[in-house]
Amino acid sequence: MEKFQAAMVLGAVGDALGSRWQTCSSGSQIQQELRALGGLAALKLDAEHWPLSDGALMHMTTAEALITDYWCLEDLYRELVRLYVEAMVSLQGRVPEPSTVEGCANLKPHNFLLAWHTPFNEKGSGHGAATKAMCIGMRYWQPERLHTLVEVSIEAGRMTHNHPIGFLGSLCTALFASFAVQGRPLVSWGRELLKTLPKAEEYCRKTIRHMAEYQETWFYFEAKWQFYLEERGIEDGQSKPSFPERYDADETDRERAVLQV
Repeated sequence: MEKFQAAMVLGAVGDALGSRWQTCSSGSQIQQELRALGGLAALKLDAEHWPLSDGALMHMTTAEALITDYWCLEDLYRELVRLYVEAMVSLQGRVPEPSTVEGCANLKPHNFLLAWHTPFNEKGSGHGAATKAMCIGMRYWQPERLHTLVEVSIEAGRMTHNHPIGFLGSLCTALFASFAVQGRPLVSWGRELLKTLPKAEEYCRKTIRHMAEYQETWFYFEAKWQFYLEERGIEDGQSKPSFPERYDADETDRERAVLQV
């Protein structure tokens, strides 16, 4: 339990630190500005100067729903909807991700059957679904509960980011968190994600929602992961990863740009 608590706290701390440079795309500039502040060791975090980000608040909200005494997953989804809509008040004064705001606006807390059904969003590919899903992997970390992890991470993800690149990011975060709890070798995580994606697609087909819109960008998500695993030489899930001899902030920026194309 202490490790779970530490993960929640440290995740929020990291997100608060990162939010300072949320709009900066240059790793070198971020490192330079951090050095000007005296480095990480010199920072003293406080709520006034380093407030919790919208991502951390949504993650805490997701965790709050997961520890309620729900009878079935549909009840969990209704509780998530209620809390996400209420969380919009807490996000005032921050700069929440646009997809999160739009997704919450489409949630229907007073509609018992369709509360969490949001429309497909062509612009819903942001990172917000991924940043609020770690606790889902900690809640359903056991291998035998993989199907529940898949379903909950997808539904929680597409409540606010109904786009494959958005809600599959939620699945990715939850899945990797469960692997961390299980103690699986890090080098195997990417391959296991690719093996899990068919289960995610099967679930989406079962729910009969937006599959025609999902198809093209679903392949994009899968192809980019395959490309990254091959570039690192870890597509077998066992080999030692390879990195460029010069692997600094500029190189990681270049790689990120390639993956986003």
